[in-house]
Amino acid sequence: MHRASPVPSIGVAYHCLDVPFWFDHLDADGVDRIAGAPPADLAGQVHGAAVSFVRDRNPGWSLWDATARRARVFDAAASVPLVESDAYADVAPLI
Repeated sequence: MHRASPVPSIGVAYHCLDVPFWFDHLDADGVDRIAGAPPADLAGQVHGAAVSFVRDRNPGWSLWDATARRARVFDAAASVPLVESDAYADVAPLI
């Protein structure tokens, strides 16, 4: 999961910012210090996909395909799941 933290900071990497979303636990101590006021709807989407994946082996979108390179984009404003084609094009030169 990639979500830019709205909290300005220098020299801090937000490597686990997805954890409160994954477990739908935005009220945990310290979350607001790194995530600001994260949208509860977004946490519900991420948590729902995680539960579905663990329970049914289906997070709600198609499996990874190296040719199409689609990725699920979580967006609190989206009413249906967004799937982006060639989602990693901007970082491909780094690989």
